[in-house]
Amino acid sequence: MIGKKTFAIELCSVMNEEKYYSDLDSLVIAPKISEGETKIYVEDIRNLKSFLSLRPMFGKYRIAIIDDADRLTPEATNAILKILEEPPSSGLLILISSRPKALPKTIYSRCHHIHFANHREAIIREYLTKEKVNSDNSEFLCRLSRGRIGWLARVISEDKLTGIKKDIIDFEESVGSGVFEKMAYAKKLADRDDCIDVINNLIYYLSTDTDLIVKNKGVLRQLIKTYKIISQPQYNRRLMLENFVLSL
Repeated sequence: MIGKKTFAIELCSVMNEEKYYSDLDSLVIAPKISEGETKIYVEDIRNLKSFLSLRPMFGKYRIAIIDDADRLTPEATNAILKILEEPPSSGLLILISSRPKALPKTIYSRCHHIHFANHREAIIREYLTKEKVNSDNSEFLCRLSRGRIGWLARVISEDKLTGIKKDIIDFEESVGSGVFEKMAYAKKLADRDDCIDVINNLIYYLSTDTDLIVKNKGVLRQLIKTYKIISQPQYNRRLMLENFVLSL
């Protein structure tokens, strides 16, 4: 959430000489999170291939953006490799990933690489000042955002700050609680639609400074492991969270 997709969308407009982005000659493919999916499947790539095979309607190019490209299934990876090997002359393919090294080498080696760095603290503080966030909340958000200005924008626009603070308090209380309380906490968290976002925020919170990292090294390691597993739809989310909290 530092601007990779925003950059890609703006690039579409520039290359097709459009004042504003339109989807007439552009296509965005990503995991259907709202439908419980966390992967990009071969059917998505077949649709992409059909899209790129057509001539541009108004611009110079047909541009396809694949968001979270590291979530391509093996079958989808093989399908997209053929497109990369023989791209259409009027087509452009943009792959976005926060974990580019997780992409297969056969794909990674065939792409031009544009690396994005997290925004500097000065830019984050300037943004928070512009949004008129008070000093206490500003300090907390600055540390938790870790340069992710897109994350900040979402938290502020959707008024999520109070909820995030409560999630952190609930988690810290569960660490020192008994078995019954831990199981209840795991169930409550598993039932939430934003469960993965909560865990992601906890990971960033526990890694905000050296003292917290040292103090919570084991917890942080287990939290990251749990995050990787429950982000896959084939695993039992509640069971994994119960195993995690009981290990604390």
